[in-house]
Amino acid sequence: MDLSDILLKYKVHKLSKTTKEEFFKQIKDCDEKTKELFEIIIKIADFSKKNDKLVLVNAGYAMDLAIGFISRNHNDLDLIGLEKDLNFFRKYFSGMSFKLRCADNHDENYSFTFEKDKLSGDVDSIKIVNEKVSDIEKKGEERWVWSIKTSELIWSRKIDNTIIYFVSPTLVYDFKKRIEKRGNIREKEKHDFRILEKYFPYLKDYLLL
Repeated sequence: MDLSDILLKYKVHKLSKTTKEEFFKQIKDCDEKTKELFEIIIKIADFSKKNDKLVLVNAGYAMDLAIGFISRNHNDLDLIGLEKDLNFFRKYFSGMSFKLRCADNHDENYSFTFEKDKLSGDVDSIKIVNEKVSDIEKKGEERWVWSIKTSELIWSRKIDNTIIYFVSPTLVYDFKKRIEKRGNIREKEKHDFRILEKYFPYLKDYLLL
């Protein structure tokens, strides 16, 4: 299943178009890393669409794409592709002179980390079967079925001439809640909870499954 198949089969929650200038307008003292990481998003979104591959922005940038502006600086980038396309993304980042490695305890068949200079990020992979989304994160773990259906997973926003696909803010909230449950809450999670609950107040009643 490629991007075109997914777009035909599943609903995409499309948000209003904006510009990169407007997207960065509200943040004060935006650092260079945040700007450079966003350029990676633009480039890989365009390249993936051209090659009919699904790439989803996850975590903090997904939250900002959902609300329509950068709300904080970002230290890294979280991306998601299909399991069958993981080597496509490896070749892409390797071709962009990033060093690739597998994060500790993670399974190299399902994810990798990319690094260059002060820029870094992760590409995780998912499997979609009808309405079920699942992944395998760490070595020896069983496949985990996500709490969200495929038809609820994908949101999009066009920035200038680029369509960026990203995960639902409900899923971002779910991931953040799991971090909180493990006792690893950081200032950026606190910020993200405030933003997500402000713009998507229904999340205040969200319960982890």
